[in-house]
Amino acid sequence: MPSSSVSFPLTLARNLEVLRDQVGLTQKQLAKAANVAQGTYSNLILGKAVRAKSARAIVAAIQQAVEHHIRHTNRTPQEAEDLLHDVARAVAVLEGGRATGISEGPAHRIKALDRLAQHQPPELIKIHQPGGSVPSDAVPYVQRLDDQGVIATLGQMPFQLIVRGPIQSGKSTVLALLERRARQMGIETAWFDPRPPSTDAAKNARYDEDGEADATLAVSELLQAKWNLDRPRRGTIDTLPKLYNWLSDELAQTSERPRVLILDDLVTLGGVAAERWLNLFVRPMVNERANRGVNVSIAVGLSHHFGEYFARQLIRISSVVHWKPRLEATWLKPHEVGELLHNLRIAQATDLQSDSDADDLFDVFRGQPYLTHAAAASRDFLTLVKSWRHSRSPKDGDEIRQFQCYKQHLNAIRLMLCGPTFKADRAASRLIASYRDLSTHTDSQSSPPIDPDHLLFFKTAKLLNDLAQPALDIYRLVAEDLKSSLT
Repeated sequence: MPSSSVSFPLTLARNLEVLRDQVGLTQKQLAKAANVAQGTYSNLILGKAVRAKSARAIVAAIQQAVEHHIRHTNRTPQEAEDLLHDVARAVAVLEGGRATGISEGPAHRIKALDRLAQHQPPELIKIHQPGGSVPSDAVPYVQRLDDQGVIATLGQMPFQLIVRGPIQSGKSTVLALLERRARQMGIETAWFDPRPPSTDAAKNARYDEDGEADATLAVSELLQAKWNLDRPRRGTIDTLPKLYNWLSDELAQTSERPRVLILDDLVTLGGVAAERWLNLFVRPMVNERANRGVNVSIAVGLSHHFGEYFARQLIRISSVVHWKPRLEATWLKPHEVGELLHNLRIAQATDLQSDSDADDLFDVFRGQPYLTHAAAASRDFLTLVKSWRHSRSPKDGDEIRQFQCYKQHLNAIRLMLCGPTFKADRAASRLIASYRDLSTHTDSQSSPPIDPDHLLFFKTAKLLNDLAQPALDIYRLVAEDLKSSLT
């Protein structure tokens, strides 16, 4: 049985603190990511014993932050290995359940780092906190029906894959599985993940003007670093046609080397921008790669999003490219929620131990992947939402709003409705008003009139169920917060 508490050697603890600072997190931010008190983190880095469950959560949060840092700073493999060195040592402590007996020899370090890099469970404890892509070797990972199809896609290169679905429904997790298997096969990959824009008005104005230029420049710099491509000979890559032409010319010189470019999630750039990326970059890359001798596959993640011509866009974006395969990310089924909870229990990463907890999770969150994972990792969140469902207490509602997982999910919905600036135009304002009306009417009242396009969008985006009611009770809170943000 693993020990109920654990401490790190002081040198290791100090190194983890340096690593936290290096990846740009404050102690408060890291503690929040790990869902532990800041004092618990402070005790751990001072070499004091803390609960094993808390230590695992902290190490998982550090690991996730480091991997994100590596991905977005274009680190070399050696630099990545150096950054992960102390994470691997921390894993060794957790595996042994004690602070002593850690070998400092190179053989041990290589073995620990190899487990970390090659993802070989159960030797490596990889808990992963809610949010973002869940690595396929992480404890919360749930095997889905499409997984084998995703892996088989790598035997059909070059391909063009799209993963569509509601927000926070596992699209990035599908793409992460594809990327990991590609790397294991020796296929070079590059992952472009647009960062959510600021909600600052001044920065929004600049984003509207320069968003495409910033994104295309970021992709070109990423590919130069990841795939060792030459810099453009003339000017800057600041438009999508320039990006297409430069990349096609560069890749044609090494056509014998298969590569996979992952674009996730393009809607973060905005619905109009996503359509431009598909029309002006992805489509020509796919249509012309044979003629230009380019051996690159493209995988795209795309959340359902609202626009003035939603019905038209839904059809066009799906047909701009001859996608093969075309996948739809869905919510978890009851047995998958049970598998998630089972995995977390084995890793001692949840307090939910009752046989009825999986049923409660599905009843409250209906398999919405992000919220289900967050509630499985936090009994307090699950208990509070259950209480609010019965009481509709304003106090409980306000407490729910303080949870980071609720805030992140609300912002993801705002992005889907309003675009990257989070500022609702006239069409989005009408949409939000419709959703608020539908979310507040009772069964004894007749349903308010609703625009058919709005109804289509709400159901496609899983904001409403087939009965035109909020897909989750907690979405009634979301509707209130969306409406209040307009005033």
